[in-house]
Amino acid sequence: MWLTYEEILQKRQQLRSPMVLEAIEDYRRGVFYSLDLLKTHR
Repeated sequence: MWLTYEEILQKRQQLRSPMVLEAIEDYRRGVFYSLDLLKTHR
């Protein structure tokens, strides 16, 4: 099921973590990070 941003805001108490909404809001503001930040280089 896909939700609109407004629907997500209405269900914010049901989200797994506050970080979910933070990530969505970062995306909406144009804040992006490379997935390389999550990798460990050896």
